[in-house]
Amino acid sequence: MSISKRFVSVFLSILMLLSAAVVFSAPKADAASKKAKAIAAYKSLLASNSLLKKFRTDSLSELKFATFYLDNNKVPELVVWQGSDAYLYTYKSKVKKVAYLKFGSLSEKFQYYKKTGMFIDCGLHSGVIHEGYNKFKGTKATLKLFRTSRLSMTATSYTNFKVKKSKNVKISAKKFKKELKKLTKKKKKKSAKFYFNTEDNVKKYLK
Repeated sequence: MSISKRFVSVFLSILMLLSAAVVFSAPKADAASKKAKAIAAYKSLLASNSLLKKFRTDSLSELKFATFYLDNNKVPELVVWQGSDAYLYTYKSKVKKVAYLKFGSLSEKFQYYKKTGMFIDCGLHSGVIHEGYNKFKGTKATLKLFRTSRLSMTATSYTNFKVKKSKNVKISAKKFKKELKKLTKKKKKKSAKFYFNTEDNVKKYLK
């Protein structure tokens, strides 16, 4: 092989390697960019006075926030909580409100199944606990399963339902467990960690 042909061969090999590197690095860079934009948008929301009216409070620092990975991508979701009010947000070119949550009436916990889209929304009404299992996709959340129980000092008994074509179908505890395993891909539920909405906490934990 002549020197000129060898040079061309080496040059083309290097060019191919560089092209491959660009192709493989592009998705990672794009994901990092989307995450950075989401974080910036969440910070802007947490500093917005619009939340004062929404939560009927005089101070943004009284609110609490948590971020976590709900669906299977690199962009986290956000929950803002105070008292019996809580809202779930996601980012799709801008911040989108996904759902109003009722879990605040029971505890500070927001329970979810990481990167499956599944989360639990709990509420208490007339002594009855309503526990909804929702599927988050895109910018919407759809109720898939739920169960109810009454507050009791003894063992808790549940009434289980599957939501099918907007109808509540009563199912057995065994069927409920089977359906939940399918929806959550057998993953264990996690609890989001909440922080007060202070400047220091936003800087430290929202990144």
